Amino acid sequence: MKRVSRNYRGFLALTTALALVTLGRTAWAKPKAISIYVEGADARAVRDELATALPEGTILVDQTTFSDALIERGQTTPFGKKLEGATHVASVARLRSAAIASGAAAVLVGRVTKGKAGDRVHLLLVEASGNEDALADLVLDLKADAHDDTQVASTLAPALDRFKTAPATEKSDAPVGAPVALVATEGGPSESVDSASPRPTGRVARSLFDFELGGEAAGRNFVYNDGVTANLRTYNVVPAAMVTVNADVYPFAGLSLTGVSRVFRDIGLIGAFSQSLFLESTVSGGSNVSTSETSYLGGLRARIHPWGDEGTVIGISDAYASQSFSFGATSTSLMAQIPAVDYTANRTAVDVRIPVGKFAFLAEAGFRAVLDAGAVSQRFRFTSVEGVDAELGGAYAIAQGWEGRLVADYERYFYAFSPVPGDAYVAGGALDQFFGARLALAWIY
Repeated sequence: MKRVSRNYRGFLALTTALALVTLGRTAWAKPKAISIYVEGADARAVRDELATALPEGTILVDQTTFSDALIERGQTTPFGKKLEGATHVASVARLRSAAIASGAAAVLVGRVTKGKAGDRVHLLLVEASGNEDALADLVLDLKADAHDDTQVASTLAPALDRFKTAPATEKSDAPVGAPVALVATEGGPSESVDSASPRPTGRVARSLFDFELGGEAAGRNFVYNDGVTANLRTYNVVPAAMVTVNADVYPFAGLSLTGVSRVFRDIGLIGAFSQSLFLESTVSGGSNVSTSETSYLGGLRARIHPWGDEGTVIGISDAYASQSFSFGATSTSLMAQIPAVDYTANRTAVDVRIPVGKFAFLAEAGFRAVLDAGAVSQRFRFTSVEGVDAELGGAYAIAQGWEGRLVADYERYFYAFSPVPGDAYVAGGALDQFFGARLALAWIY
């Protein structure tokens, strides 16, 4: 065996020691990021307030990264009272596991309950290392920003100062109370840095825009009630191919607004368009008539997420809606009988989205105050027309910011006529129904 000199052995020991010290310093210098998880009334606003008041230099894990980690561990609904009593230990263990998976050294948990003096926030700090600390409760009115900022900062500073990563010799040029930068941890989205707003990307509850493109198999059925004259033609078609586009845009979703102005982040513009493809109608005698169905709407929508960004989302909208069904060139006598329509209406609707893991149930109901109905209504005396519609379906998250949707829709217009003897068209009323099912791909940002 070859002997190693004492000098060489000494050099090897010194090199090893230096390497260990260097590796140790690298490990010690690893940033300690934290996550914020809030549920209950005004959860989003409270989370924003907590994020804004974090000690300067604190690194905040991207909210989407932490939320996905919770979902992967089976937590698809708010903890609620599970954070208390016998289920407390299991709930904290799940929070700690999600923190570790998202790269956080700790998670600041807030439960919000309504009170006469404002929102009471119960704070709990769960550390990945195993420690757990119940912080002082806060009472926030979310309007007196200066008071809220001071109160939150004084409560968080003693508990979170050890998580700061900025060197003590460096001073930030940011004003006091400025939002803390969000950074993505390893394995999270690489483009999640956002120094202006803690808005998570790819979440329907906080989206800047939601764009959906799909195809639909549609049908229509038109019938008269108590028809007397022979010139009243019914109509039926199924299925007809259609292309559909839906879009929601929330211009203020990415802004760091405070107080009452926060509501503007959830007020957006909505639009929809659909058009039939290659549709023809067959009339008596076997001849074909080119046919077209078109619909569009545009308006405003307010979204409400009472149980936080990961919970149920409720939407209230008001829009101008148009739906037409027209026929190509044909004889004058036939044109005077077929049910060509051109509905324009003010549509008021309520919709709901209920998430369950990667799935979400979708439902919507609307009322259409019809302003004009087109040719059919003009043939009768004293015509009144109203409409209703509904949607029911589901969505599945394919990837971050992408989901597939399958939705069934139904529109129903009902007519009432008041003819008198001698009128060319005599019927008590009519029913016009549109229905279909669409398969779509949505991009949420």
